[in-house]
Amino acid sequence: MMRRLTDHRGQSLVEFAVVAPVFLMIVLGLVDGARAVWHYNTLAQATREGTRYAIVRSGATASQIESVVREHASGLDQNDLTVTVSFPDGDSKPGDRVDVRASYRFDPLFDLVGLPGITMTSSSRMTIQH
Repeated sequence: MMRRLTDHRGQSLVEFAVVAPVFLMIVLGLVDGARAVWHYNTLAQATREGTRYAIVRSGATASQIESVVREHASGLDQNDLTVTVSFPDGDSKPGDRVDVRASYRFDPLFDLVGLPGITMTSSSRMTIQH
């Protein structure tokens, strides 16, 4: 007995095999994108907290400020986090400025298209008040 040419058995499986990888790449890309936004937000918030610490505590040292930034960067890999603190006016006294910069190396979980990781940076500068 000959099969008819209009037999559609297996068509759904072929369509699924074509669509599933594209759908999976989109979903995994969204997950990594959300992670990147969360990491950047955490980095920016930690940088602001370090600057805030410096402006309300005149005489704070760069290592103390860096410690505060690292403490507030919870969830980030500390080995990929770099914090730089500088005092453009030369000191840590009221009226002087403090500059806190942080950078973080973000590597995607799902390297679907061979993109390298990205380096996120955040900086905050304020005048020491107290």
